[in-house]
Amino acid sequence: MFLSCTIISAHAATNEVVDSKNLAKDYVPENFSTNDFWFPIGEELIFKALLGFIPVGEASSKIDWGELDGKKVLHIKYWAKSNKVIATVYPIDDVIDVYIDPVTFRSIKYEMKLKEGSHFKHEITTFDYDTLKGTAIRVDKDNRKEVFDFSPDARGLFTFMYYMRSRGYKIGEKETFNVVTDGKEYKLTVDPKKIEKIDVGKYGKLSAVRVDPKAEFNGIFITKGKVVAWVSQDPRRLMVRGEVQLPFIADVKFVLKDVKGPGDDFWSNFDEKKAKKNENKRSSRPSRRR
Repeated sequence: MFLSCTIISAHAATNEVVDSKNLAKDYVPENFSTNDFWFPIGEELIFKALLGFIPVGEASSKIDWGELDGKKVLHIKYWAKSNKVIATVYPIDDVIDVYIDPVTFRSIKYEMKLKEGSHFKHEITTFDYDTLKGTAIRVDKDNRKEVFDFSPDARGLFTFMYYMRSRGYKIGEKETFNVVTDGKEYKLTVDPKKIEKIDVGKYGKLSAVRVDPKAEFNGIFITKGKVVAWVSQDPRRLMVRGEVQLPFIADVKFVLKDVKGPGDDFWSNFDEKKAKKNENKRSSRPSRRR
């Protein structure tokens, strides 16, 4: 669930291209087009998970077109799976399917199937923006049903993470948003701290905005385990690294391992062989003595 909670979008019918800033303000023009997102359709982000310096698994997030109740929608599939090292102690096998309205970029539905250790959770949550009522069904608990209220500007947590990529972050400017998870609406405060150079595996060291998100549950901020995320400064605004800093044990880290899918930018055109060759050249140079 960490990737889903830290990792911490849409235009096909007309020729008009919509500025993502308008969409981010919930303003939808009459001739809204769905052929120019702030991310490429078919994008897949793969992360490696580490406990300290020990690899413990992988996680992925892919967005593509899908269909729900006969309508064309955006579909995000998240998954996280532990490797053999950790699976014998604490196996993880999470799958989350998210469905989004491509015009308003509001949540329609998400379904979570989480297997973590001996725990299992299967939940289906749907959103009705006409009545501002949501329904959460716990399939694993005899289809227990809960109806909840949510604000007009609220989005499901998983939808929110992609929505934020349309906005970006301004250093020092905190923002608070309404997000829905576990059948309830919560406050989520996003606090962009500073720009740092982050090692992103094969992609090298990149400038990224450090963001400290805080979630508020029943008016009390959760302080067990500090969450930190770093977001790239390019137009895609990818989470390139995330950490949960836990007391008494090693930090849990997620580092961007690979970016797949279409596009014409740094991520899509990255030449791994060339980058490795350049790195070898730099490392073979004798150090200069003063």
